[in-house]
Amino acid sequence: MSKKITIIVVVIFTFVALYLGYRIIKYYYNYDRPINVTEKLADEKEAQYRLSYNNVSGNMTQTIALNQGPAVFEIEHKGEGKYLFLLKTTQGDSVLEIAKGDGDLTLKKTFDVPETKAYLLEVLSPGVWTFRYR
Repeated sequence: MSKKITIIVVVIFTFVALYLGYRIIKYYYNYDRPINVTEKLADEKEAQYRLSYNNVSGNMTQTIALNQGPAVFEIEHKGEGKYLFLLKTTQGDSVLEIAKGDGDLTLKKTFDVPETKAYLLEVLSPGVWTFRYR
């Protein structure tokens, strides 16, 4: 009789352990429903990420993530020479010419981002510049 009880206890313990393991995995990895983070952010109308590039010298192309809705770009440029700040799609199509000119610049510009996704920030400048967005 004790051998049968031992087997029953082991079987019950095994099933309980497997069930708890399943619940833990389900909780941490949420296998029930896949979530498209981009759609979730767009639906919730999240604020823009905050990021800055301070006192950078020379040209740069950087991928940045923007959420749909208003974004504020702040630019400072110091020095001689022409500058160009562009926002492009990841395929290289121009979305917005943020700033273009020659010499010193301090600019704050608001832009309505058409959709939540990755964009390219392209900066062409021989001078020292700072770029912030929020």
